Amino acid sequence: MIPTRSLALLSLATPLLAQGDADWPTPSSPVPPLVLRASGTYVEADRADLHGPIGVMGEHPVSEGAWQFSYRYERQDYGGLLDGKSELSEQDVFDEGYTRTPSDMTRETHLLTALYGYSEQLSVLITIPWISTEMNFDTDSGGSFDARTIGMGDVQLSGLYRLREKGDGGLHLNLGVSLPTGSHDEAQALPGSGGNTVKLPYPLQLGSGTVDVRPGLTWVHLDDETSWGTQLLQTLRFTENSDGYGIGNETRATAWVARQFREDLSGSLRIAWEHIDDYSGQDDSLDPDLGPSQDPNAQGGDRLHFFLGVNYTHPGGHRFAGEMGGPIFQDLNGPQLETDIIYRIGWQFSF
Repeated sequence: MIPTRSLALLSLATPLLAQGDADWPTPSSPVPPLVLRASGTYVEADRADLHGPIGVMGEHPVSEGAWQFSYRYERQDYGGLLDGKSELSEQDVFDEGYTRTPSDMTRETHLLTALYGYSEQLSVLITIPWISTEMNFDTDSGGSFDARTIGMGDVQLSGLYRLREKGDGGLHLNLGVSLPTGSHDEAQALPGSGGNTVKLPYPLQLGSGTVDVRPGLTWVHLDDETSWGTQLLQTLRFTENSDGYGIGNETRATAWVARQFREDLSGSLRIAWEHIDDYSGQDDSLDPDLGPSQDPNAQGGDRLHFFLGVNYTHPGGHRFAGEMGGPIFQDLNGPQLETDIIYRIGWQFSF
């Protein structure tokens, strides 16, 4: 069942339903197609701000028979500790009985995507992630060590189904599944393990180990020189994995506005909220008393981020984009590392 909190957020994606009934034309002319402006004139679909910020996935379907390939690189840096909204020192964590604590973490994600217009109503999307995570730890005895994992994450298959199209915007349904292709049994020899490999903490695992459902809604609006949109996406997990735990359900909502500098160059402002529920169950090979990164009750929480972005389109169907941002609010089920800064860059090719 979708949480009540999420049902309320659906209102972010439904303003279009209250507008008139004029259709957004889908001409059969060669790619790029023509899109109707609010003023009644047409513009080629490679206008820079017709694309959402690079940090928004599945923000628009494509025409029947069209392809769009993309590569995205994302880096997230974490440092400092929070419990709720309160900052903690490492000594505060040790005073709670833990013998080690994460000090900082870096996660790099490479995303390959392919989007295909199966029909004018339905586009299909596949997303393949490659994830590298490094976490540094300090111990109550004054020592330090690091652990790192690298490999494929969970592959996602999604459909983008057009619900409504108009001369100044559109609404579509995002519906997909996340497949358990990422490992959740990553292990490494650590200090105190006698040279034996031991299971690594929850944030260092590459996948959920479960088949997850990913519903959502996306709404976009177009004016002569600006565009904006909202998106709500969820990841719903109904089972626990073979190690006896389940990552919490995730709810992500975002809203953005973009403005043209030139026909081929635009800038954007975006806010993004994410909520992760508490984990269910527990991996018996991880001692929750050893450190908070091994405690299933210290993994979820709420984050609100703000991003600045830029889009540049190049003749021939290419788009280059970047985005940078960080937190403006965090309330974490800690002790847990807080987000410091996030970078994203990407390239898309459409034909």
